[in-house]
Amino acid sequence: MPITRKIFTLHFLITEQCNLSCEYCYRDKGAEATLTSHALKSSYDSVIQKLPADTHINIVFMGGEPFKAFDVLRDGITYMRTHSYGRKVSFKIITNGTLVHEDIQHWILENNEDVGIGLSLDGPPDIQDRFRTQSSQQIDISFFKTLTNLEILSVVHPESLETFSDNMIYLSKFGFPVKATYADGVDWKPIRDLPILEKELSKLAHYYIENPNIYPINFLAIATSALDCPPEKCLPGETSMAVDAHGEWYACHRCSPYYNNGNWKIPSDLISLSGITLSTLASECTQCVGKNLCQICRATIATVQHNLEAKTFICQAMKQTLAIGTWLQCQLLSACVTENRDLNSVALFANRSGQQVKAMIDGAKKLLHSIQTEKAF
Repeated sequence: MPITRKIFTLHFLITEQCNLSCEYCYRDKGAEATLTSHALKSSYDSVIQKLPADTHINIVFMGGEPFKAFDVLRDGITYMRTHSYGRKVSFKIITNGTLVHEDIQHWILENNEDVGIGLSLDGPPDIQDRFRTQSSQQIDISFFKTLTNLEILSVVHPESLETFSDNMIYLSKFGFPVKATYADGVDWKPIRDLPILEKELSKLAHYYIENPNIYPINFLAIATSALDCPPEKCLPGETSMAVDAHGEWYACHRCSPYYNNGNWKIPSDLISLSGITLSTLASECTQCVGKNLCQICRATIATVQHNLEAKTFICQAMKQTLAIGTWLQCQLLSACVTENRDLNSVALFANRSGQQVKAMIDGAKKLLHSIQTEKAF
């Protein structure tokens, strides 16, 4: 296991059981296995002592719905805290939120300092109910708003694209980071969907210009200072690995049979413990000016290699995102200059040095000059 970075992420697919059946979910919905407490601890022990002493280990619990296995999860976190072997360990739980009540709420409040929550929300109640099994009334939103370590995870579907900006504005107002992803395995049509996406991204960018105190969603919070230097990204098999509910190891959770089960699948010849390399997946990616800023994970790139329409959408959508996100940065900085506004009053620039902001803007200008949003690959 070649660990080349100081941050290592270990995903546990702690249970295959889920109480929802979201429309775009590509998991094996007939699977029911749950990782035993013994298997969870032994998997953790087998990797942590092999990591360099200065490694920060992120433990991510996924499902299914992890809180369907609350006892195993809680016991595992208690064990890992007391068996960190001098390394920094933090935790994150990806949940649909519907089981987070009473005892689970109390436990989260007691542990939220080092146990982050990734809450799956797609937008206002009507959007949430449309794609996530009428779940909006089962989620105690007021409780989640009290947390200090929370990220909102949102899936964008072709049928919600025309209200994408309104959905993201709704979620942004909660005051927590919002991470959006495109639904896998659904009917993305470049000719139909890209013009709508461009319009919605532009509308969203103008919202953040008018409300600079609100941090943009990940699509528009582009780390342009990293344009010419590879950032700390997920490298399956190198900076991250996964254990499924049967105790089997994978380079990425997306490589497990439980997840590699939808309309878009990672070809079997690309799945190994040694990981997924961009050179193996798409030579076009290595030549892209925005390759170090691309938010499309390697697993998704792998799933669309033989689907030209999906591959075209994913690529051009990312280029649109990069172009509009970098334009947003330039507009926000320009407003700071013309209105004599403190950089710390702009959420995107807050707590960054003048040198860091300059590097962001230099990268943004270079990217805007070079990127071709009308062309895929």
